[in-house]
Amino acid sequence: MFTKKQMFKKIISAIMLQCVIVTMPFLGCIDQLFCLPNTYDNSTLSPRLNLTTLDLKNSMLKGVDLHAVSDLSFLTEPINDLSDTRNLIQEYLPQQYWNKFTVQNLPLHIYGEGPILEHHLQAMLNVLDNASKLNLPEKYKNLLTSEKNREFFEAFILFHDIAKISIKQKDIIEEGNKLSLYPNHESEAVALLEKNPEWLSRFSKDTQSVLIEVIALHRALYLISANPASADDFMDFMKEHNISLDDVDKVMPYLIAADILDVFGTYRPDSWQSRPLNFAKEYEDSREQRELLRAKEYQEELNENFKTKDSETKEKLALSQDEINETLEKNRIAFVPEQKEIHEKSIFISVDVGHSKELRDYAKAVQKKMVTILGHKSKIRLNPLGKLHFTLVNNEIGENVDISDEGIKNSHILYEEAIKTMDSFPVEVHGPHMMSNLGVVLEVRANSLEVLLFRNKAQKILEKEKREKGVDGFVPDIIHISLGYIVEASKEQLEKIYSNLEELRNVNVPLVVNARKAQTGKTVNKAMSEQGEVVHYLSIEYMPIIMQSI
Repeated sequence: MFTKKQMFKKIISAIMLQCVIVTMPFLGCIDQLFCLPNTYDNSTLSPRLNLTTLDLKNSMLKGVDLHAVSDLSFLTEPINDLSDTRNLIQEYLPQQYWNKFTVQNLPLHIYGEGPILEHHLQAMLNVLDNASKLNLPEKYKNLLTSEKNREFFEAFILFHDIAKISIKQKDIIEEGNKLSLYPNHESEAVALLEKNPEWLSRFSKDTQSVLIEVIALHRALYLISANPASADDFMDFMKEHNISLDDVDKVMPYLIAADILDVFGTYRPDSWQSRPLNFAKEYEDSREQRELLRAKEYQEELNENFKTKDSETKEKLALSQDEINETLEKNRIAFVPEQKEIHEKSIFISVDVGHSKELRDYAKAVQKKMVTILGHKSKIRLNPLGKLHFTLVNNEIGENVDISDEGIKNSHILYEEAIKTMDSFPVEVHGPHMMSNLGVVLEVRANSLEVLLFRNKAQKILEKEKREKGVDGFVPDIIHISLGYIVEASKEQLEKIYSNLEELRNVNVPLVVNARKAQTGKTVNKAMSEQGEVVHYLSIEYMPIIMQSI
């Protein structure tokens, strides 16, 4: 079935074809029509590679039967009707460009679909129209056959080689062969689009960005995928072309799908048809490396956040005693018994690390150091050592949070699928910091994909959820274990604690603790409660024996 837009194009195409049939006897052959030099001779062109004999060894095309559907004539049939291409040109471009796509398509021996650029564009449109007939990997077939992507790929077809209409051809050596080409036509195409932003004005800014990147990279893909390469090669490709980890999954699938159109819309006599799918394999194989690199970069951001917080604490300690006392007074709500008074409630998801005796002993030593400097344990609200944990997400925090068992269960349901994707992972505890709120925490570094992916998913969940007035939700900008909140201290005592904690960090060898379980629970006045808590064990080996036997 055709959309209304496609049906209109087909009708116009038929009318234009009739006009061409009537006028062709007067115009002579196609070469004469476009005044091309006598360089194109069908007899000298090698036939297009027989797809049934394409070497699929070590290729992502291995096991993909491109002749699974009988009607693949669109891959080899002569291009006689150029009306769809001309309609596309006229739809996007001002009239002064309409007749410029009749330049030679170089090198001529490769573009067996026809000697001018229009032939290549039409062949690509034919592949796009018939992409469902190719037994491509599902991911790329879906991209090419989705109606919502139609305009994107039409725009790629039109603009990917547009600079050839203005660049002078040049002889170069490529892969050992001397070829006449249009050098740097990709970057020149991007320059044209940036100079004429109205050409892509129908697309959103994000889509424009992806389209321009695909056009810029469409030839670079071929140069690293002549043979199946490695994940390392793909990582080098990303580095060479300054492709960020944030952009790679936005751009690469569309680049691969677009280049499938390009190579199958080229009746060339060599095996370039396998290159986009070789590249696709490199892209997929590099996923683990990319995710580990992303986790490393993410942790580096969190490390920088700790440095920022240290600076904020220094600024706090530079204030007057009266200003510091205001902060100390706010900390008096910490760990106040629920029965006495409720100041703050929260539902959060955390990871238990209190099972580690080594960590408990270290936390106890830090707490003891602070109590010694302050003079009495009543001057600091200490977190119980058996409940040491770090928070992944505060789903709700404020005065009006429903902390009933049902409220906790409802919060857990929001994050349940994300929690289940986590396996047990190690974390490093790097030493204590004083925060600007005059709480004391241990710095945690996960360097873990588990944490990164969960926190990213949690952020998306938070953005969708509606909350009661006065209730907040957030993903913390550091990963930390709370040890206590100072409630009474002089400036001199706080400065001494700050410098002592800094010394501890400098001499501390990081403790490694395995994350065993995630829990959805509540706090009242910052005190963690097990009532209504929903626990998910990150590995079966950490489950209580009675649970393992169920």
